[in-house]
Formats: sequence, structure tokens, C-alpha cells
Amino acid sequence: MTRLPAPEPRLLLALALLMAAPDRLPAEAPFGASSGRRSDEPTPLERAVLDELNLVRRDPPRYARELERLRERFDGRRLVDPETKVVLLTQEGGAAVDEAIAVLRRTPPRGLLQPSRGLALAARAHASDQAKTGDVGHDGSDRSTPSTRAGRFGTWHGVVAENIHYGSGTARDVVIGLLVDDGVPSRGHRANILDPRFTVAGVSEAIHPSYRRVCVIDFAGGYSEAAQGGAVQPSPVGLPPSSARGLGDSNPPGRSSVNPGPAPTAANGPLTPAAIVAELNRVRAASAGAAALVQERGIDRAASQALSERSSGDGRLSPGERLSEFGTWSGSLNEILSCSGAQDASSVVDKLLGGGDATKAGYREALLDGLQRKVGVAVATDAAGRTCVLVDIVTDFRPSP
Repeated sequence: MTRLPAPEPRLLLALALLMAAPDRLPAEAPFGASSGRRSDEPTPLERAVLDELNLVRRDPPRYARELERLRERFDGRRLVDPETKVVLLTQEGGAAVDEAIAVLRRTPPRGLLQPSRGLALAARAHASDQAKTGDVGHDGSDRSTPSTRAGRFGTWHGVVAENIHYGSGTARDVVIGLLVDDGVPSRGHRANILDPRFTVAGVSEAIHPSYRRVCVIDFAGGYSEAAQGGAVQPSPVGLPPSSARGLGDSNPPGRSSVNPGPAPTAANGPLTPAAIVAELNRVRAASAGAAALVQERGIDRAASQALSERSSGDGRLSPGERLSEFGTWSGSLNEILSCSGAQDASSVVDKLLGGGDATKAGYREALLDGLQRKVGVAVATDAAGRTCVLVDIVTDFRPSP
């Protein structure tokens, strides 16, 4: 798979062009979308994909049996359809299936994904776009990203992710193809499906001019739906504790964002970024034995720009795009914002780590990750007088000359 442009933080993205069924439409929940649909009602395939995802999450070891049946159809790298005798040449052969089986066997049950209308609309926007353009990937023709599309129909919380499958087949074909992740070293599709942090999802399909069908799946840690007229309706769905590392993909690169939260003013707060980094390093050493983070001026500037954009409402750039203006970054990038009444570094870091809130376990995981080595911090005061701290943490960063 070709490498995508430099990623944004903590939005895990994955594409699948392989393991799709050969050129046939089986009876079980076939694709049935068109690019010109009018109803908000999900198609049978869209419902079936969400059901199939929950079948995996409810009992991963049991679902491994479905992959065991698939494994029997391999002859080296050749996957043979037992009905049509059509042969699909895979990249890794049965080895990728064996790996997926092993992962499922040792994965505990995950919480079931609840349907989200807003995420389904975000997925539909992208699927319909690609039905017209014939493009592949996660960037829309309007330069939108999964996180910005999800934000058009409500407010997402914690983490957000997108999987895309191209090709025909049933809901089971789609989900198994994403679980096996043939030819994707990062196994990003599989990681998204099994990620315990996700609690809601939306699915949409459309006819693709080159690959017959495109199926877009958007996940989030939680989602507040926008009602008609634009008001956001709070959702009881939160972000569950995470026992998985869930870093951004490296091939294709992962993209991610955090919930933007309140818009702060550009005024400097009473805390210094250096004091917050020192406290964060103390906690990293004590809690995870992680190496000290190196504070980079370029990352500080990107974080300050993010706070300024939130104050002005001009949030056109993604975290990855902002950081790229000040240097070259690699690996995974995470951006975390906390606004509170905290007045000292210890209290601020506790808030950034989630303050014991299980719904923010992903924040703690990102900040204590031993693979992350570079950091930038910005501090401001919002209109309510709260201290807002934004942290950008990245695997590696080289400042521009």
C-alpha cells in the first residue's frame, strides 16, 4: 500500500483493497447503495456491517472460527472461492490469516458499538464523494479529513478513526478483510475494530467507479449528535478504559485528533510550558519508567497556534498540518487539551492525564507512551478564567532550518 502524506494525531486510519470477495454479490447482506440515495435509513449492508463488527467485539475468540474456515481456502498466496473457483492472489497468503486468528484468540470481549447517526452521515459524505470522484483514501475532495467530517454532524469525544473497504462482497467479507489486513504491516484496520476505546460507529456504502463499492466506517470514543438546527444533543456514550496501546498507523500513517474543547483566549496563563513538561516527565518516570520528553520550540509554536486558532474559531489546519509548518515529524502525533481551574503544574498534569476519569484513559496512554520523545506545550486562559493547556506529543521531530 502506498504511504499517505504525513499523519495527524490519534485518528487511526486504514484502507483495504484486498481480501474483498471476488466479483460476485453473495446472498448474505449484499451491497445495495447508490451515490444518489435520499433516505437517512441505513441500507441492509450498512446495518449488517455494524452487526458484524459487534459480533467480533462480543466474542473475539469465537469469531476466530470464521477465519479458520477462510484459512482452509488458501493455497499459498492464492485464495480460492469454493463456489465460483475464482482465484484471488493475496500479498501474504495464509500467514496474515493465521496472525489474525492468534490475535482474536487472545483478545477479551469489547464493548458493543452503538450506531451514531452523525458518524453515519460523516461516513456517507465521504463515500458519496468518492462515488463521484473515483478517489481512494481518507482525504475528501474538499480537503476534509475524517475528524472534520465527523465534526460537521455533532461533537466527537476522545478518539476518532476511519476504516475504508473497497470491493464487493457481504458484510462478513468486509469485516474479515479488515481483520486480516493482508499487506498492511501496521494492521491498522484490525486495531480499530478491536480497540476498546470506541463505543460508537457509523457505516456508509456507495458505488465506486473503479472498485465497485466503497464502504466507510467511522468510529469514535463517544459522540454528541447535532439536532436539527445545529444544537448538539449530549450522548451518554463515553470513552471506555483502554487496555490497548492503539498508536497511530505507520503504513498507512495514522491520523488523529482530540476533542477541541472550549476555545481559549490568546492571553498567557500563570503556568509555564517548561514547568508542565517537567511535571509530566516526573510522572512518566514514576508511572511508566518512560524516558524524559524533550521540549521542542517548534512544537511549542504549533501548540500555541492551535490555541490561537481555537480562540479565533479559525481551525482550518489539522494538528499534523500545523506541526509540519515548523519542522518534520514522524511516528504518531497526539494533541490533548485540558481547560480547568488548576493553578499548578501537578494539578494541570493530573487533568491532562484524565484525573482518574476512565473515559479519558486514552489521554493517559498517549502521554505516558515510552515511544513518544518530543513535546510542545501552550498555556492560555479562556473567557471563563480557566487555565487551558494544550500538549502536542510526537515520536520524533526535526525543526525547520
